Amino acid sequence: MDPLAQRPAAAANAPAAPQGAASPLQLPQLKSLAQPDSSGPADGTAATLSRLPKQKRITKQILPHWKPHEDSTQQPPDEFCKHLRKLHLTQVIEAAPDAEAGDPRHSILTACMSDGDKSRKLHFTPAAWLSCPSTSDGVMAFTEGEWQNWFCSFLGVPLPSMLTLIANNRKCPCGRPYDAHAHHVHTCIQCHKTRAHNLVQDCLISLARDTEFGANKRVPTIEVDDQQLRADLYLPRMVVGGVGRGLCVDVSRVHDFHGNAANASLNGTLRHADINQVLSHRAQEKIVKYRAGYAALDVRRAFIPAVVSTSGRIHGDLLRLLYLLADNKTKRHFRDRHEAIDDDSEAYCWRRSGFFWRMRASFGLACAQATTLAAQVFGRGNPRSRAGRTSA
Repeated sequence: MDPLAQRPAAAANAPAAPQGAASPLQLPQLKSLAQPDSSGPADGTAATLSRLPKQKRITKQILPHWKPHEDSTQQPPDEFCKHLRKLHLTQVIEAAPDAEAGDPRHSILTACMSDGDKSRKLHFTPAAWLSCPSTSDGVMAFTEGEWQNWFCSFLGVPLPSMLTLIANNRKCPCGRPYDAHAHHVHTCIQCHKTRAHNLVQDCLISLARDTEFGANKRVPTIEVDDQQLRADLYLPRMVVGGVGRGLCVDVSRVHDFHGNAANASLNGTLRHADINQVLSHRAQEKIVKYRAGYAALDVRRAFIPAVVSTSGRIHGDLLRLLYLLADNKTKRHFRDRHEAIDDDSEAYCWRRSGFFWRMRASFGLACAQATTLAAQVFGRGNPRSRAGRTSA
């Protein structure tokens, strides 16, 4: 007998719902979600099964289960998940911090901010891109395995791909075993993470090319301690601090947790009690390595680090750069439309906030994809160009 023909009988023999309880929620067909006329009674009859249920009914069924959700939010299952919750909170960064050189909050981009922008607070949320997985500057192109890896790493549960490696007794090329959360993969220098780095770099170049600053990979080379060094991208028409030869940016990714520590008991623990120190320390390392060389008289170019973490957080200078890119794109937008540019007008602010939001979403998406790529340590890569996935 056709199993589909048995469903009505099974439903008829099901125990009745308790007195006063809401009836089972009837989920509409996906095609009905796009219908403009979705109002009307949702009483479960054949004529109304395709209609959307009323919000009052949905709320009535969800509220009895809301307290367990709140309890789980307030009490994470373990310390690792507790730290992840903090890392995923919104970052609030001063647009123009009042700090002298040497202070961790100091930024050379302060000089690029207008007087009206210097008092602003810039915000960035690592998972905000989920509200807009497809933007004009990037398209979410997760494979099933990549999506699964990112979602598990975001929640703080073991990654299926890592569990497979552990079950097969696979070890890293450095000789150390893998862990279920990919801490070792994100921190071991022998694990190939070039694709993840290039994905973040290409997304930033794509965003900058849509402004008047321009962007390319033809970055001037500098010599430091008899070593040839070169940053990742170059904005030739961006003037920073009176230096009129452009801005050089070096992209760097860092993991928030120990994963390749000499003391194996530290693996999986935060590298710093202050979650901002991971980003600022890596940024300072890049500044010490590059800035003096690019500031030399024969080069005379400004330099900033673009540091992101595997949890999705970004360094303050990188967020300031995204804001300046959005501001310049807004000026270009009004200029192309032959409209007056008034930084304080409501129309200008709304347009800039829209560009800034989409840039942050595109970059957050690239960071999420880079995290999944870095956690892939077996199999062949997708032949499709990853750079093309995040280009406009």
